[in-house]
Amino acid sequence: MDDRELALFADRATAMTRLKEILPILEKHFTTLIEGQVEYEQFVQRVLKQVEKGSKQIDKSLLDAWLLSKGYDKHLQLLNQKAGHGMQKLEAEYRSEYDLNRLDFQSAIKLIHLRHQNRAKAIGERVPQAQRQVQVQKALRRQAETRKELLTYGTAGKPGKDFWHGVKDFFRV
Repeated sequence: MDDRELALFADRATAMTRLKEILPILEKHFTTLIEGQVEYEQFVQRVLKQVEKGSKQIDKSLLDAWLLSKGYDKHLQLLNQKAGHGMQKLEAEYRSEYDLNRLDFQSAIKLIHLRHQNRAKAIGERVPQAQRQVQVQKALRRQAETRKELLTYGTAGKPGKDFWHGVKDFFRV
């Protein structure tokens, strides 16, 4: 070995002597670190178990609250449906009553119109009836006069009346 290697060898021996002196201290520190790490991991495991247990309780509470909320939403939907059906029923009853009232009114108007038409027709028929009566009365009067003349003057008729009528009858035969 040369001087430099000898010096390095001596440095290593001195370092080993110091290492031997501090090895029990290092062992104690490493043991403390390892035991501390084990205790820490056990602590984390215990905490995580509590977190899991608490999380499950929280999740169950959240689920229960969510389900209650959904149940309430369904309850509101049912109420809305009932309200909608109630409104539709009221609207149908209103429309039906409205239509019946309108039909009753229209029927009344038609009946009034029909009565007025019948009265107007009756009034309108009065003039032709009166004219027919006048014609019938004229015809009856003429017939009565003709019978009276026939009874009074016979077939020759009243002298001077209807001369040309008599001539016409003469040529007809």
